[in-house]
Amino acid sequence: MAPALAESMTGVPAAEIEQTARTLWQSRPVAFYTWSGLEQHSNTTQTVRAINQLYALTGSFDTRGGNVLFPAVPTNPIRRASASNGLVTGSTMSACSAVGFRNRSAWTKKSSAASASRPRALSPWAITGLAPNEEPRISPRSRPDLAHRYPLILTCAKPLWFCETQHRNVASLRKSAPDPQVELHPDTAAARGIAAGDWVRIQTPHGDVRARARFNTSLDRQVVCGQHGWWQACAELGLPGYPPFGPGSANLNLVLRQQPSDPVSGSSPLRASVCDVAAALPDPD
Repeated sequence: MAPALAESMTGVPAAEIEQTARTLWQSRPVAFYTWSGLEQHSNTTQTVRAINQLYALTGSFDTRGGNVLFPAVPTNPIRRASASNGLVTGSTMSACSAVGFRNRSAWTKKSSAASASRPRALSPWAITGLAPNEEPRISPRSRPDLAHRYPLILTCAKPLWFCETQHRNVASLRKSAPDPQVELHPDTAAARGIAAGDWVRIQTPHGDVRARARFNTSLDRQVVCGQHGWWQACAELGLPGYPPFGPGSANLNLVLRQQPSDPVSGSSPLRASVCDVAAALPDPD
C-alpha cells in the first residue's frame, strides 16, 4: 500500500509512515510486544497479522535482540480420546483451525489418527496470505450514517494509579487522580467550548457518561481517550463515587458494546468507537 493511500485511510502523514519504516529497518534488531491496546478492536485479527508480517520482514524474529523462541514446555501427547472444547473427536479433528493471540501453535485439520495425535507447530496465524486492510466496524469511515452526530473516535486506557476497577477508595492513590478524565486535543475542546478541567459528557450511540477534560496535544484532533473503572468513593478525601448506571455515571463500559466484534477472534471493540464530547455542568454541591 502506498504511503499516500495509507495517509488517506489512517490520518497518519505519509512522511511519518515512511520515516517509521526507515526507523524500524535501521534500528534492527527490534522486538514486538502487544497487549489489549491492539486486541480490543473489531479488526484485531487482521491488524495483528499485519504487524506480525511487517515484523517478519525486519528479519528480527528469533534473533538476538528480537523476539526469541525458547524451548517448548514438555507436554503429554494427545491420544485418540477427545480433546477439550471438541477440537478432537475420536481419530480426527472436527475444526479446521483454532487460533490463539499469544502463542505460536494452532490446530489444523488432519485426516489420520496418527496426525490427529500430533498438533503441528505453525506460524502465529492459521490464516494464509497478506493481511488485508480492515476498517473498524464502528468508525466515521465505516459508519458514515453516524459520523455527523458522532464525529470523534473514542478509545480508552486505564489510569496507572489504580488496578482496573479497584483502589479508587484508597486516599494515597486517589489524591493523584481524584476524578475520571477524558483526554482530548485542545483544538477539539475549543471547538466545543470546553476548557481544561471542565466536566464533560462522553456521548456515543448508547448513551453518555461524565468525566473531566484533560488536554493532550499528542492526540489526533479526532481522537479522545476515556478511562474505565470509575465507581468507588473515597471518604477520606471527600471524593464521590459514581453510579454504575443511569444519570451521573462515569462508567465508560455503559456506552460501549460487545458488538460488532472481530469475526475471527470475537474480540470486543472497546478501543475504537464513534463518539462526541459536550460540555456539562458539575453536580450541585
